[in-house]
Amino acid sequence: MFDGDARSLLDFPERPEAYDDAGHEWNWNRRRMRHWPRSAYEKVIHRVIARQPIQIRGKRHVAERMQGWYEVMFRETKTGTRRIFNLDHLAKLIARKKKL
Repeated sequence: MFDGDARSLLDFPERPEAYDDAGHEWNWNRRRMRHWPRSAYEKVIHRVIARQPIQIRGKRHVAERMQGWYEVMFRETKTGTRRIFNLDHLAKLIARKKKL
């Protein structure tokens, strides 16, 4: 069908009514509910966007900006020192803290 070698129901004048009414019963204003937990990467990105502080080696860091697709620049709140962490490292840190 996708290659043009076969016909779909759109090609026939008579087809099931439900085929023409696809999506009608769907509530398009309803927000999609999550049925599964967020991944470690989603948790990290959420914290970075929300600028929630992250404890790294006993020091509090706040995200300043993304550097490329994979790294996040943080500033230590006490000293102002900047550090760059990659998403893999941050995901492991957050996962480890949840287990403790």
